[in-house]
Amino acid sequence: MVKIAMARFDADLRNRKEWQQWEKNNAYRYAIANAGRRYPVKQIVSIASGIPLAEFSGGAGGGQANAVIEAAGFQVVALRSRNPDWTRDELILALDLYLRHRSAPPAKDSKEVLNLSAMLNRLSAALHGEVGREHTFRNANGVYMKLMNFRRLDPEYTRTGKKGLTRGGAGDDSIWREFASDPARCLQVAAAIARNLAVESDHISPSDSDDDDLVDEAPEGKLLARVHLRRERNRRLVDSKKRSVVKAGGLLVCEICGFNFKTEYGDRGDGFIECHHTKALETLEPGSKTHVRDLALVCSNCHRVIHRRRPWLTIDEMRALLQRRTNEIVLE
Repeated sequence: MVKIAMARFDADLRNRKEWQQWEKNNAYRYAIANAGRRYPVKQIVSIASGIPLAEFSGGAGGGQANAVIEAAGFQVVALRSRNPDWTRDELILALDLYLRHRSAPPAKDSKEVLNLSAMLNRLSAALHGEVGREHTFRNANGVYMKLMNFRRLDPEYTRTGKKGLTRGGAGDDSIWREFASDPARCLQVAAAIARNLAVESDHISPSDSDDDDLVDEAPEGKLLARVHLRRERNRRLVDSKKRSVVKAGGLLVCEICGFNFKTEYGDRGDGFIECHHTKALETLEPGSKTHVRDLALVCSNCHRVIHRRRPWLTIDEMRALLQRRTNEIVLE
């Protein structure tokens, strides 16, 4: 019956004006995939069974119409993916807007919300490309709802017994704990994201081969982390740093643990060492020149640990960590 219904749809409905671009209609979230064509699930079930459309629910897996089609041996596919969860970058930008208007968040149709919506779409395109986003991605309604999500975490709002919009994401809580008590820093990071997005986004490809576990763990989000990593991997700048150290009579050794690649690996390690960009991510100015003094020579292990988890460690914090571990080992 399903095959007959699909044949009837092809013959009687597919070429009608109201059905010619039905897959782009957001009322239809799923389709039957068969012989290179797609068919509206509930419409086909209705044709096959004679039961009115209104009596079928859709939905993934458990939807009645989907279940009928799958039970008949046909494939049901999603016409579009759901919007991805909010990233740290996005949440920082949204929290900054909330904190700047804490007593009275801007309305859904306000200039502030509309501008943030547009920025979030540019940010997503720069970091992830256009794939996997619905037309509703971070629209004004979604941005406004996120502001209301922050209200549920705000003691200035909840102390009167109000609750805010309770169905937020897990990332909301983390960003709130990290930034809400320091609005000035939240503003600084948000402003840095906005500035770098406006200037640096053309240099950041969604297909960059950055280590995702490093980038995603940056407290200030992925965009600033990629700018940071791109600068410390700049071959010309790294070579300049090495030459300046050697010219000053120094050795290419890790500034944290003293590891010397040439000593350990001979000629194969001669001249090798990594560089770490020491400036805080929120201070990175788009298009600004990075000086050799902003780089520290580090071994691969120390560099990895610096970026291992939030918060990223400074050179001094890494030295202190290493010293504590050395003292603990001596005492064991």
